[in-house]
Amino acid sequence: MKKQILNLGKALSKVEQKQVFGGYIDEFYQTCKLYYYNSEGNLTNTVTYGGFTSGSAGSAEANASCVAAMSVGSAHSCSYDCEYDGWGN
Repeated sequence: MKKQILNLGKALSKVEQKQVFGGYIDEFYQTCKLYYYNSEGNLTNTVTYGGFTSGSAGSAEANASCVAAMSVGSAHSCSYDCEYDGWGN
């Protein structure tokens, strides 16, 4: 059994992965970090989520998540940082 597992073959290229998974691979998603602050401006929570759409659309989704958190009172203010923009930009 061990030899069978070791001889599974090579890793799939991105093109091969798309064929196997029907086009669904992680290049279509990005990770964003959401930072929640209280009314004194202190950071109260950080959430890292990898399910945002890639590109500027994901940044818009992260912004919408911040707006939603503030509208229900989960945070006084919120900021986000997405891979698309470059961490820290």
